[in-house]
Amino acid sequence: MKTSPIKSIQEITQESHESGDSVRTYGRLVSYEMNTNKASISHKNFCLDVDVEFLVEFKAQQGAYYTFIGELYSTPKTFLKARIFDIMEEYDNNVFEKIIAARKEIFQS
Repeated sequence: MKTSPIKSIQEITQESHESGDSVRTYGRLVSYEMNTNKASISHKNFCLDVDVEFLVEFKAQQGAYYTFIGELYSTPKTFLKARIFDIMEEYDNNVFEKIIAARKEIFQS
């Protein structure tokens, strides 16, 4: 089974993708609407809407960093339909960015 590639919100918003493509992404929770199960995350001035309908255990902590795995859809704005999430405690952006870059380099080899 193919794993979901890790993509920044910037990559998701600037690259083309097929509807239903699986992806793993990350960002700071900037808003959450419980009535519609919609969240918005941001990273480096790029934002992505996330549908958290399938995340039964999701407890929004505005300002916290999250990772999400799900499928991308466009209607016409791109959003992620999340299937899995994790909160990133003790998040260090510089270390995390280095880890992501190293991982991408390894898997592209």
